[in-house]
Amino acid sequence: MEEIIGILVILALIILILKDKKNIKREGIVFIRRSKFFVKNIEKFGTKHEKILNIFGNISVVIGFLISLFSLYFLITLLFIKVKAPAIQIILPSLPGICESNIFLCLNPIYWIVIILIVAFSHEIMHALLSEANKVKIKSVGYAIFIFLPAFFVEPNEKEFEKRKTIQKLRILSVGSIGNLLIALFTILFLFLLYFILFPFFSFYGLEVEVIPNSSAYFANLTGIILKIEGKEATIKNLREILSKKEENESILIETTEGIYKFNLTNRIIGIRIKREIYNSTISFLSPLFNYSKNFYYCFALREPAYCSFIFNSFAFLLILISIGVAIFNLLPLKPLDGGKMWEELLKLVFPKKYREISNTLSIFVFIIILLLILKPLV
Repeated sequence: MEEIIGILVILALIILILKDKKNIKREGIVFIRRSKFFVKNIEKFGTKHEKILNIFGNISVVIGFLISLFSLYFLITLLFIKVKAPAIQIILPSLPGICESNIFLCLNPIYWIVIILIVAFSHEIMHALLSEANKVKIKSVGYAIFIFLPAFFVEPNEKEFEKRKTIQKLRILSVGSIGNLLIALFTILFLFLLYFILFPFFSFYGLEVEVIPNSSAYFANLTGIILKIEGKEATIKNLREILSKKEENESILIETTEGIYKFNLTNRIIGIRIKREIYNSTISFLSPLFNYSKNFYYCFALREPAYCSFIFNSFAFLLILISIGVAIFNLLPLKPLDGGKMWEELLKLVFPKKYREISNTLSIFVFIIILLLILKPLV
């Protein structure tokens, strides 16, 4: 089903190009649609809030260089760690014949298109605002499609950009990735806040589980919703803590909606697969949101790994993961990425005659590391 939706998404992008072909220009294999739409709003906001945007830009420069150094160190470290999948993957929608390779990270096509647009927009809008705040005019905004990969872009006046001071250039270059990190941060804070807002309206009921064949629970004929374990609420957290204190083959007492069961564990394993925690509430239509925000909070804030599996492959988790990944990757000291341009501007101050050669050498070094990381699991 996902592959069919993926094909429909690609067809929609093709129809978009054909319908607007008069305004779309082809540059190589990239289709570009430029527009003046929203440019005046960007100019107005960037000029009005110039001071605070530049303070934010200065902070972005410091954070950007720190992340750049960390990301390079992290990539070098990964070369010496045994991994089963590439450390760097290409994000694509689920399409026939491409998801078998672990070089690609295949997403639900709807998630893919929405996440790509959010990540691209948050990145480019920050570039645009800092450009205006530093007296670099925006010529146009628009979207580009490379094969079938969509993206937003802002087109600053390159001549004006080159005339600006180093700190002004660094502000503009660094802030795009910080925009991506802000999206990740706001998503996390929103989910945490949502959990605390909804928590008073929900009360724990029990655990919905699936009994694993030929296990301790299976031979004890365990059925129903688990209400209590050893007299405690049957939350995932309590279950993990109780099992960690049990000895091998020790007995356990479980109360369900079908009765009370007492049986011996095999290797401290009950033999159940947890489907979900069930909560009672007068506002049951918000249960999915509460369950998701609760699992997210327990996984990331309380570091309870048992809850993490419930949020993998969800929209919010993937948005956070990809936003952070794009920000870190984009700040690598590799041209033509923003990180590579930042380091070139910095090197220009220190080595005015040889900065370009040093910058190119650094880019080649980083590119080789990335290539090795992609090929390493295959080899």
